[in-house]
Amino acid sequence: MTAGATTAQPLPSQDVLHRTVTWMVLVEPRDITGEREAELRIQELNDALRAHVATVDAMNEELESYSHSVSHDLRTPLRFVNRIAHLLLHGPGAQLSDVSRQQVNMILRATSEMGNLIERLLVFSQVSRAPIRLRAVDLRKLIQGAMEELADAREGRSVEFELGDLPLCRGDRTLLKEVAVNLLENALKFTQGRAQARITVGCTETEGHPTYFVRDNGVGFDMRDCDALFVPFQQLHKSAGFAGMGIGLALVKRIIERHGGRIWASGEVDKGATFYFTLSPDRAA
Repeated sequence: MTAGATTAQPLPSQDVLHRTVTWMVLVEPRDITGEREAELRIQELNDALRAHVATVDAMNEELESYSHSVSHDLRTPLRFVNRIAHLLLHGPGAQLSDVSRQQVNMILRATSEMGNLIERLLVFSQVSRAPIRLRAVDLRKLIQGAMEELADAREGRSVEFELGDLPLCRGDRTLLKEVAVNLLENALKFTQGRAQARITVGCTETEGHPTYFVRDNGVGFDMRDCDALFVPFQQLHKSAGFAGMGIGLALVKRIIERHGGRIWASGEVDKGATFYFTLSPDRAA
């Protein structure tokens, strides 16, 4: 080798170059500050949600305890009044005049109605909190059973009852039975003045989903009052002498909404009424 000559350095292989480039990509720095802040925010929201759920649960338990307490406190004096009234009528040495007898019987009827009102209020307050137990429900059989339970309301009357085909659904059988009983009871009540009462239960479709209905030829209602039908303690026909507490339809609405459905009504004064309701589309059996 002569003086001043330089030794040629070999070029790096393609494999070496590839590893060098790959290594540089892997160690590229990344700012994770934003991700960390997002994680902390999610954790804060989850903690707030858990605290809110715990508060709601505590309020529900307190409300349930309060409902039972009020129920007990109201029922106790009612039972006392009822017992005294029975003693006045049937106790040893009971000697009431006809007028007094009528008055005591009025007391008994009033205490009975008050007891029923307390019971319905309890059911109404519990519907929103009771868990829904979903299972297949044969609404046709449910309606038939409800109509049999209302035999007393049909006694001595001419009632034409038509029950169409009703598709199976999924829902809470106990709650849906309340719907059936209240809607049929409503139809029977407001057809009392008809020589021939007609009640029809059937099913049609709304946007491809089953829509159940209960139709009657009773006194009907003014559509301007439609929104008041489902408000607790609202009685559109109270002055007409129809008994009731204004809880039934409000209870039906709450149950239907808990099943993901809705309820509405159409009617005309002295030409009957029809109540429609749907369940959530995923409640199909």
